[in-house]
Order: sequence, then C-alpha cells, then structure tokens
Amino acid sequence: MKPSDTYVYYCSGHGYGHATRVSAFSCHLLNLREDKRPELYIVSSAPQHVFSEAIARGALYRYADWIDPVIVQPLAYRVDRDKSVQVLKAFLSKKNEFLEVERQWLVETGVRCVLSDAAFLGCLAAKSAGIPSVLITNFTFDSVYSYLSTTFVDEHQAVNNKLHSPSAQHNRESALTDLMVDVPIPSSVLKPLVSQMHQGYRCADLLLLLPGQIPIPSFTSEPCTSLPSYEWVDLKTKRFETDVIEHLNQPCSASTLLPHIPFPANTRLSKKPLERRILQAPLIVRPPSTSPSPYTSEGRAKLLTFIGVPEHLHDPETTKILIVSFGGQIFRKPSRSRNGSRAGSRTHSRSRSKDTNPYKKSQSPVDDQGVGLGLGLSSVTSFGSISSSSSSLSVDDPATKELSTSTELTDHRQINPQPPTSPRLTTSSHIWIPGAPPVSRHASPLLYTKTNPQSPRTSVIGSGLGKEMPTLRTIPPTPMIELEYMSLDAAAEALDNLHVNGEQDSSDSQTQVHTLDPCQCSPEELKKDLGEYFDLPRLLPDDSWIVVVCGVSKEQWEHSSNDHHYGEDSDNDLPDNFYIAPLNVYMPDLLAISDVLLGKLGYGTVSECVDSQTPFVYVSRPLFVEEHGLRMFLEKEGVGVEMEREDYEGGWWADAIEEAVRRDEERFREGGKGRGKKGKRLEEAMVFDERREDVNANGDHQRMNEKMTSFKDPRGMVGIHRRQKEGENLAKHLVQWVEECWAGVDDA
Repeated sequence: MKPSDTYVYYCSGHGYGHATRVSAFSCHLLNLREDKRPELYIVSSAPQHVFSEAIARGALYRYADWIDPVIVQPLAYRVDRDKSVQVLKAFLSKKNEFLEVERQWLVETGVRCVLSDAAFLGCLAAKSAGIPSVLITNFTFDSVYSYLSTTFVDEHQAVNNKLHSPSAQHNRESALTDLMVDVPIPSSVLKPLVSQMHQGYRCADLLLLLPGQIPIPSFTSEPCTSLPSYEWVDLKTKRFETDVIEHLNQPCSASTLLPHIPFPANTRLSKKPLERRILQAPLIVRPPSTSPSPYTSEGRAKLLTFIGVPEHLHDPETTKILIVSFGGQIFRKPSRSRNGSRAGSRTHSRSRSKDTNPYKKSQSPVDDQGVGLGLGLSSVTSFGSISSSSSSLSVDDPATKELSTSTELTDHRQINPQPPTSPRLTTSSHIWIPGAPPVSRHASPLLYTKTNPQSPRTSVIGSGLGKEMPTLRTIPPTPMIELEYMSLDAAAEALDNLHVNGEQDSSDSQTQVHTLDPCQCSPEELKKDLGEYFDLPRLLPDDSWIVVVCGVSKEQWEHSSNDHHYGEDSDNDLPDNFYIAPLNVYMPDLLAISDVLLGKLGYGTVSECVDSQTPFVYVSRPLFVEEHGLRMFLEKEGVGVEMEREDYEGGWWADAIEEAVRRDEERFREGGKGRGKKGKRLEEAMVFDERREDVNANGDHQRMNEKMTSFKDPRGMVGIHRRQKEGENLAKHLVQWVEECWAGVDDA
C-alpha cells in the first residue's frame, strides 16, 4: 500500500466558527478508508483542545500565531477599525519572514496539499512551495478588511454607560462600554494592505464554498464581486445589492473565474497547468452526541443535569430553554466547585488531558492560560519564540492604556482582538453576558415616569420605563401618583382604590387616557394590564423559560462562586432562572435541547442553529461584511430575528424571543418533518411504531409508510447520518482532486 499523502490545514485563529468547521471537516477526511486517508496537520493559533475530535482520529496539531491577523473587537458586535488596521500593518510588515518559515516547513514535511480556512498566508506559502492549495470557507479576510472603508458609521453608544452608581466596581465595568468614535478608514490606506491579502488568496487553486457565502473576489471576475467590498452593500437597506444577491444565488459553474497562478519554475508542478474550480460545499458542522442523543429524553436529562438544571425543569413540554452565547468561548473550566440546586450549574470540573502531541512546534499560550480563542496579550520576544505570560485584557491594565494610545504596533500579537469582560457575572443592576455589553437587570419589572426626549427605551436600564406617564382621570379626582422606581406589585397596590375613567378630554387632544378598574380586577390582572400598557422591559416571555449562559470566564466563575459561598447579597447572583453552562459543554448538544439562541451572527453559531433548526435571535455586527451572507443563509434555511442593541442591553428580549418562536412554528406548519424545531425533533425522534398511528390519522397511509419503512436511522441519528454522508462525499472529491493535480508528475 502506498504511503498516505500529507495534507496541512491552516485554520484562522479569529473566531470560534473557523476552528469548529476545520475540526469537523478534518474528521471527514480522517474517516475515509485507509488507502484514501491522508496524514493531516492542523496549524492554528486556536488552542489544541478545540480540535480534540480531529486529534482523536489522528490529526496532528502545530501551534502557530503568525499565520493571520485578526479583527479587533472592543465589544462582541463592535469593530475597532483603527486597531484592526494597526494589526494588519504589523502582520504585513513581517509577512515575508512568516512566509519563509511556512514554505520551508511545508517542503521539509513533504506536503501534497494545503487547505486553508481562511488564512491567506497558507495559500501563499503553498504556492511558493509548489503545492496545490484549497480554500474552504464562506468568506475571505481581504473582503472583511476592505469593508472597514464603508461610510456607514457605527454610532451606537452603549445605553448602560450612564446608569452605574459611582462605585469603583461600577466605574470599572462602565469603562468596558466606553467606545472610541467609529471612523471609516480611507480607501487609500486600506487598498495597498488589502491587495497583499488578496494576492495571497489568488494563489489558491480550488475553492470549496461553504453556505452563508459572500463574494470571493480572489476567484470570481464579475464586476459586482470585485473589491472594495463596501460597494457590495446598499447602505439604505443594509443588504447586498441586487446584482450581488443574483451572483450568490447562481450555481458555482456559472461564475467566470480569475486565471490560475503558475507554480514557481523550480517546483514539480511548474509545467502542469491547473484549472481553477469552485465547488459548492455542504454545511460543515459538528454533529451532536450519539450516546445518548440529546434528542432523546435520556440525553436531554443528562445534559441538563450536567448544567445544574433541577429535574422538574427537564420536561420540554413545560420548560423552554434560551441559550445566550456571544462567542469568546473558554475551553478549560476552573476546578472550583459548588453545591446546591442552582449552584449545581457551576460544580462541574473536568481535568485537562496531558498534551501528548510531539509534533507541536510550541505550546499555545492560550492553551496554557485556559482562555478563549484569540484572547490574551502575548509577550513576543522574537519571532517563533513566544512566552507563556498571557494575561486577560483589563480596563485597568497599563498595557491596555499604552496600546490604546500607540499609533503603530510592532507585532500583530501585541493586541487583544477580543472584548474585555467584567470580573463579575452580575451586579445589582446588570448581568454581564461574556463577550457582550452589560444587560439591564430587572429583579421585577419597573415603571418610570420621566420622559427621555431621545428614545422611548434607552432610559429604561436600571431606572424604569423611560416614557412619559399617561394622564389618569379618576373618579373622584385624585392627585397624580408618580410611579417612579415602583414595581408592578407596588403600582397595583397604589392604584388599588382608583377607578380610572376612560373619557378623552376634548380640550386637549394630547391627553392620554387609559381605562383601568382596579376594584374589579385581581392583582394579577391589574399587573398584566399595567405591564402591557407601559410596555415594560422583559427578559423572558414568561416563567416557563430558563436561560443558559455560555462562555463564562474563570474570573467571573470564581467571583460568582465566592459570592454564593459567603452568602453575599443575592442581587449579585444570577436570577433564579439563569444557569451557567460548564466551560466544556458541547454546543451542538446544547442547541439540540434549546428552543431559541441569542447571540451574534457567526458561521459556527449559524451553522449549528440551522443544523439543529434552533431559532436564532441575533444582534447585528454591521461592520462585518460576512454577516450579510450569513443572514441570507439563515433566512433561507432557518429562523433569524434581529434584535436591536438597545433592546439587548436594555433587557427587552422577550418580544424577539416570542417572534422567533412564532416564525419557527410557522416554518414547521409549512414544511413539516425536519423543518422548524418541532419538525427537527420529530425527525430525530422518529420510531416506526410511534409514528405510524399519527401518519395514518392524517390519511396519507401508503406514501408515508413507504418512506418510514425505508428509514433506517435510530433515534437521534437522522441529521448525523445525513451530514456525515455529505461531508464524506466532499472529502472524497477533495482527495480525488489532489490525485488529479499530481497525476503524471509522480511518474515523470
């Protein structure tokens, strides 16, 4: 048997989605039969354990934090344009050094194919080494950086800035939401930088185009797909231009491609012309577990118990689950444990296995410190020599202040690309979701009488309603009762003896009159009536919902643990219906049992929501051009509901959650099995005897029974088998393409 070909898979360290799909596709390659299975290296700045599934199947890991620059995000849905450009400049200033290191390593290792998601340096190194390369992605970073010249200005000011008490803790947390003014980068500055990235991507020979794609300007030559990328978007609609949408909806074979770039003259493939290709790839996504499947009652109960949710909340008929995840996942959880029903969500501890990979060039500082993708400041002494003294970016860190005032970086690894976090999960007024700005905390809904001339909602946070109190005419006349800082229960009590007249004062057309008769209403009815009238902020639709928060940092975990252990004020603990996901929770399983996810748009989250048919409530990232393709994909294959930032930060979640559930139910009614959350659960839970009676009752006996008898998947395996087959076919196509590239050359 011939020895296995060696493939190298470069994985960008920017974002969770790159790592999860690289790991998933690596598994497909390594599951091929032995005579087709390649030896596979994964090269990335993402920590080794992110790729644990692929490594378990034989992948080799090599840490490298010099393969791509990253976009800097001061908040989960904000981009710091200036610092991002500084990072890019610093990276490109050493690009040739990085390139030579990779070229030499590829040649010495005897690599036959380079895969890249979506690091341009990998394609460039492959070309210089005379090796065919493949882009496997839905976007490229030349488009992302080019979009930083868009004239759209992200003017959002975090609503929580004005709402903290003047304590040191609150001042520190408030500083996390203080953002620099968003200023577009001139095209004249970006064009020469982006051009270098673009030329690197031009070196790729094959494009496996993932769903949720945007134009790939290094492959297609249509005018509507060329850079600059800000010309692709209509600023009025905040959507792609019509011709761009038409291009994205056409088959890959209809695209006109840019020509192949020849290999260097001193390489074996120099005289063999390769025809560039684009192939539409299926959804590459991690599968849920199989033993047991989260789609079974046993699997659901096991996962919820692992999270710490009490048994009486395990029934999907009576408990709905909202997952809140804004990225920045942390992969090694602290060892501290707790006891108690709610505290059980923080009691789980798993030891990290020893690193046994002898092929890794250097230990990842991210892995050592137990922080998330791209987190931490690295102290770089020389190229290829990286110290392990990473630290979490802190608002009070002198290094942070120095970086924020510096005009130029000398190394792209000197800056933290991810949002800083609060050291606590909660305060008396806010909930700090990891990776995102603080959310106003409402122990009970609040009423507020003062008027905010700018927005009816933005003054809600921590204070109350932020809209003018309506005129209430009472019989007999009663002095106006101000409801400032008053809970609904207190408001109902204050109005208990009022009989409110619904007559409109004809002398003043602006007078607002509301009919309430507390004497004839129960306290519950009055509370509901007041809540609906004043449009009060609600985090959740009702008390049947629970929340599972992902990505909690070690510092937040320990603060919450200490607060609970020492009996501190419960206002600083999570609300009763909130639970913390263990840091090593498997997200595909969590999404399988969830009813709605709230977060930011990214490939990893969108793909896993589509695969599990989980409705997605998202907060937009307007300066990420990739978002436009992901939104199109989500609207076609799943359910997506956009939530305004002010609503997220103000705690106005319930309306968007309810809308997502409504659309999801419509999707199921229109498509049935496999569509919508209910359809997905029916598909995965199908058992012949259980389903036959339901099908017969619908009067469509023969067709459905035939379909069922040909259905061989056990419960919870339908989607897994389908995605496995799609991924396996793509892996076979790739291996065949590599063989074609080298055909005739090996025999010469």
